[in-house]
Amino acid sequence: DLDKSLSDMQTMRIEETVLGHVDRYEIVRKLGEGGFGAVYGAKDVESGIFVALKSLPPEVATDQEEMEDIRANFQLISKLHHPVIASVLYLHRVENVDSSTSKGLGIKKDDYLVVMEYAAGSTLFSYIRSKIGNKFNLDEALKICKPLAEALDYAHSLKILHRDIKPKNIMVSDDGQNSIKILDFGLAAEIKSSMSRKSSDAVSSTSGTPLYMAPEQWAGRRQDGAADQYALAAILYELLVGEVPFKSACDSGNLELIRNV
Repeated sequence: DLDKSLSDMQTMRIEETVLGHVDRYEIVRKLGEGGFGAVYGAKDVESGIFVALKSLPPEVATDQEEMEDIRANFQLISKLHHPVIASVLYLHRVENVDSSTSKGLGIKKDDYLVVMEYAAGSTLFSYIRSKIGNKFNLDEALKICKPLAEALDYAHSLKILHRDIKPKNIMVSDDGQNSIKILDFGLAAEIKSSMSRKSSDAVSSTSGTPLYMAPEQWAGRRQDGAADQYALAAILYELLVGEVPFKSACDSGNLELIRNV
């Protein structure tokens, strides 16, 4: 399902139950399963910190040319350092894995894992649906969207795009502060593009998620920061109105109608 991202999950809470070991990482929980692979919460036994581990799809990880694109994208997004952007730490190739992890979690030697900053809380997708009527007042909506706008402005100043901004790629903390973190900056979109190229799926060849995609994404044209800004505007609209703009057109499944609308 290419409409899902690596971060599609309801919550990210760590529980101290060891599921297996991969090199220096002690996996303690499966956090979710997206369209491109599983997401795990793990403890880095060397540093003692918790991280999120995201597995790359095997059809991408075993393709040398696609992995070169992933590595180039990874080097680009690893330059991002912003309090609202979850940091991408390492692209880790598995060397040693115990039998329980290999059999139970499907992680094997030579698989690739993306090691990312662990963000506790729930997705904005879940947070929206916890509100009566799925609607927020203007002050509440701006409290969510202002830090998102600042983080996107920072990334765009470095010529880095996210390309898949949506509520499932945004975490809201559960510490009472409702602080925001953007997940999968540029990574999910790159993997989605790679998967589309390998499947030769023209319908899914764009990098975004339909309800939040800008017109240039639908048309397959070159994107810039405006595509991320469009998605942010769609989120602001959703927070205020209770549903995304042009929802009926997207629900139709008619691609020509969607592009025209």
